[in-house]
Amino acid sequence: MWPSACVSTPYAYLIKPCKNEELKVAINTALHKHQFFFKNKNLINSQNNKYIQIEQNIKFDLINTELYVDEKIVKLTKTEKKLFEILTSQAGKIVSFDTIFNFIWREDVYDLSKLRSLIYRVKTKLNFNPFESFYEEGYRIKTLEKTN
Repeated sequence: MWPSACVSTPYAYLIKPCKNEELKVAINTALHKHQFFFKNKNLINSQNNKYIQIEQNIKFDLINTELYVDEKIVKLTKTEKKLFEILTSQAGKIVSFDTIFNFIWREDVYDLSKLRSLIYRVKTKLNFNPFESFYEEGYRIKTLEKTN
């Protein structure tokens, strides 16, 4: 039962008996996920834009959530893919820390050190920093353009 629940990527888990606050957090997380993920996914799929060009040799596939460096796929973890997904879905805009955190980990209260650690791992993996940090605001992905 538990492995099949994990595959379906649920919004939250509630353990009986659940508290009202836990239920509220689960509902807010589901609403947030719906607003920022599915809405943008449909928008992306309805356009012809398939890639976000991050650098001359680095691009992110918006449809398949894959990162390419020199036309080779870079193996990303699930959380790394989600980081690129949320930042590229709002390319050119600053995405707040809590929006990023809620999208990736589906938790109401964010731990900035957890997010910084993820950013650091991606920068180390790429030997390049594709992110711009804005003090007390959030992150923005560095992009050149959208391509088909």
